[in-house]
Amino acid sequence: MGSAWTGQSRGGRFGNAFMHAVIRSPLYRLTPVFLFFIALFFVFVSPKGTRASFELADRLGRGGNLWRRFFFLWRHNYMFGTLLVDRFAIISGNIDRYTFDRPDVSVIAPLEEGRGMIFLSAHLGSWDVMGQMLVVKRAVPVNLVMYAGVQPELKAMMERGRQFKVIETDGSPATAAQLLHVLQEGELVAMMGDRIHSAAGVEVDFLGGKVRLPVGPFALAAMAHAPLVYAFALRDGTRRYRFVAEPVGELRYTDRRNKQADHQRWAQAFATRLEALVREHPFQWGNFFSLWEDAS
Repeated sequence: MGSAWTGQSRGGRFGNAFMHAVIRSPLYRLTPVFLFFIALFFVFVSPKGTRASFELADRLGRGGNLWRRFFFLWRHNYMFGTLLVDRFAIISGNIDRYTFDRPDVSVIAPLEEGRGMIFLSAHLGSWDVMGQMLVVKRAVPVNLVMYAGVQPELKAMMERGRQFKVIETDGSPATAAQLLHVLQEGELVAMMGDRIHSAAGVEVDFLGGKVRLPVGPFALAAMAHAPLVYAFALRDGTRRYRFVAEPVGELRYTDRRNKQADHQRWAQAFATRLEALVREHPFQWGNFFSLWEDAS
């Protein structure tokens, strides 16, 4: 990945609080109207996000003329807002308003055997939707690993109604030990594989360029001998989500003296699968910053 993500989320304190209030009010049915104008607002006031969205369109071969590029940008912003609304709504206790195409229960079979598992996801679709559904509908003990630098006001807002646990990470050995303990207790650990918060990582090919991805999920899976699953919750229509859950299995180092080679191979496999999903659902890509800048 290019530059390290700072933890700053889009919308700001006021924007997120406004949408959270709307979802809890009778105005909920008017959210598509609000989102139409909010998406237009971000088209004109977020130059960094605009550049990132245009870059995504170009890398997907969907740039074209100026009108097509701005329409892509508006749809990208509109879908981002829609996913945020769904996330707030589901976490606020409105999960029964939504339909879920649930993953095959065999995917979580190791949990039923008392083994811990790792779900590797990305900022594509909505992890919060998946986490909430797994806890509420499947009674799965879920722990989401979250960057410790996330804005406090947004974090507090999202904690209201969350049924899954959040483990904040700063990349320290103490966090790694905590995650190993959770896996040993037979619980599920969910991690994001598309944002890097420091210089650590490996370079992979992604959408026609070089990006850096974190190695933490792969190192943890190999260390804990925990089954790894690629897992995503993708919006498949109005109040409907489709779950993509693809077991990878246990990761084993081929040469413990050269772990980086294994990390790079595992990260590239994830990047290849993620690229296919981004091409299929480009507007559900939630990274509004360049992944490719500064990549060597």
